[in-house]
Amino acid sequence: VLPDSFIIVRDDEPTSIIAFTLSSAEYTREVLKLRDLNSNGTSQSGPSKSNHGHSATPSPTVDAPIGGTGGKPHIRYKFAEGKSIFSCTVYFAEQFEQLRRRCDINASFIRSLSRCKQWRASGGKSKAFFFKTHDDRLVIKQLATNWTVAEKDALLKFAPAYFDHISRADKTPTVLAKIFGIYTIKHKNLVTGVNSEMDILVMEHLFWNIQVSRVGGGQSSAPVFTPDPYSVLWDGDWIDGRYRSLLPVHAFSKKAILDAVRSDTAFLASSNVMDYSLLVGVDEPSQELIVGIVDFVGPYTWYRKLESKGKTTLRGGREEAVTVIPPDQYADRFVRALDKYFLVVPGKLLFIYIWAALVC
Repeated sequence: VLPDSFIIVRDDEPTSIIAFTLSSAEYTREVLKLRDLNSNGTSQSGPSKSNHGHSATPSPTVDAPIGGTGGKPHIRYKFAEGKSIFSCTVYFAEQFEQLRRRCDINASFIRSLSRCKQWRASGGKSKAFFFKTHDDRLVIKQLATNWTVAEKDALLKFAPAYFDHISRADKTPTVLAKIFGIYTIKHKNLVTGVNSEMDILVMEHLFWNIQVSRVGGGQSSAPVFTPDPYSVLWDGDWIDGRYRSLLPVHAFSKKAILDAVRSDTAFLASSNVMDYSLLVGVDEPSQELIVGIVDFVGPYTWYRKLESKGKTTLRGGREEAVTVIPPDQYADRFVRALDKYFLVVPGKLLFIYIWAALVC
């Protein structure tokens, strides 16, 4: 427990470190500085530092240069308590705060992040480590960094284009699941000398506050269902099984989802991103389909290119049997697949709810 804060920092709950950072007066002042600098189109050459009242560690530190063209709008905040030193780097601090305000989540964001628990998400390809906030509103993914992929670096390059794409959601619907923040948190135990570091992505939980009875996740753009609401099967169960016929949609609903997916996949292809999936859930009270594109953090790296070539060769040159393909081909196959996955018939049917577009 730190003085003058309603946030309790817990070693086993990484989002509590983020919540404490975002709730601090020093961080708030630095975000306001970034906002002023961005609006005035100016930059500063050196980092801004101030001392936290409960630590001799400088806090926060703003990476220089900040604001302006070519700046680095990130804030690094350090604090110490007892035998521990904590650090949290907030990437694109002001831009993500703008997005959260637009989506009407900024006021509750810190409260949600104050508590989290480990979450064994099912059906994903990345085998990543996940957390979920106690209020079920946010999903936290640990970003992978190894010799084949550096997800944080890829996301930081991707972020400016992402903000621009999302800003046009009022004119061009989007079903991309919202990213609400990217962070690096560090913890040093002064007694044991052990250092830990984690890069994490905070995103919306697509089914928050929705009574979802059936959940599907497409590993290659196909939605599938399972009796367990949080267990996701492969897309073959959708095509080969009976699930597709259970969820017919109106023609205009199908057009709405296809228009949004075409826009989103074209954007992802232009950003060199592939290997994403479509997640679908059924809200029973409203009889709506909740649809979102998730896991769009996979850049088409040199390793992916080698993997694609190798798998295509092993499968006798049949690219349709390979999931790792160039982004433009992946996007085209993704859109074409959706035409098969949603049946259009007249009558009283499920409506597709373009969740990501209407939230903001």
